[in-house]
Amino acid sequence: MMVRHGYIVDGIGFEITDDSGESNTVWYSRPTGDISEVSLNSGEYITQISGTYGKYFGQQVLIASIKIHTNTNPNGYGPYGRAQATEDVKPFATPFPSDSTLVGFFGNYGNPYLTSIGAYAKYGRYGGV
Repeated sequence: MMVRHGYIVDGIGFEITDDSGESNTVWYSRPTGDISEVSLNSGEYITQISGTYGKYFGQQVLIASIKIHTNTNPNGYGPYGRAQATEDVKPFATPFPSDSTLVGFFGNYGNPYLTSIGAYAKYGRYGGV
C-alpha cells in the first residue's frame, strides 16, 4: 500500500500481485505529494485504519491524515498527511473484528484529493494480507 501526502492525504495506491506473480500498481490520487510505502511482512495484516478528516481550506471535506494499524504494529504506520490548512478536523477509525481479514478497500477521490476511504472485511482469518 502507498500513500501520497503532504498537507493532507492526496491519495492511496495498491500494488496487486496475481496468482502468476504478475504485479500491477493502481493509484487513487492526483500525481502530487510525498509517497510513503507500507509493506506488510509475512503474517502481518491490517487491523484498523484511522485518521482525521476536515474541510480543506474551508471548502471540501477531505481525508486530512491516515494511519495503517496492523497486528504487529498496533500504534500504526504513519500518520501520513499533516492535516494542515484543514478546519473542523475530526477523527475516524475503521476497526475490524478480531476474527476477520481485510479483503478490499473502497473510497472516492476527485477535485483532486482523497475524499473518503472504507474497507471490506471477511470473517475468519485465512492468512496475512
